[in-house]
Amino acid sequence: MKTIGYSIDHANKTITITKAFGAEEKKIISVCGKIFFCDSRETRKGDKTIATVQITDEKASISVKFFCPTEVWKDAKGALKPGGVIQVIGQVSYDEYEKDTVIKPISA
Repeated sequence: MKTIGYSIDHANKTITITKAFGAEEKKIISVCGKIFFCDSRETRKGDKTIATVQITDEKASISVKFFCPTEVWKDAKGALKPGGVIQVIGQVSYDEYEKDTVIKPISA
């Protein structure tokens, strides 16, 4: 596993989570961090869940936001607990709802 707080973009350059905020929109990066918050809500139809997992490297924090089928989320949420460490590969983007930069995983 990569050192917490470091990202690797598709050109294999190492950057910190702080630098992920300055990354180009839609740029694909890999971020590893410690989970400190996890939240979810079902869509109106109830067939999908919108999940937000916040991770930190103790210097910066970023949200990982994704949609997945509700049944898949019920199985996955047990593994995404505060204190756990995860690595996420996804696109950097500005989320209008959150009013902040987030990472949207390539595959959830």
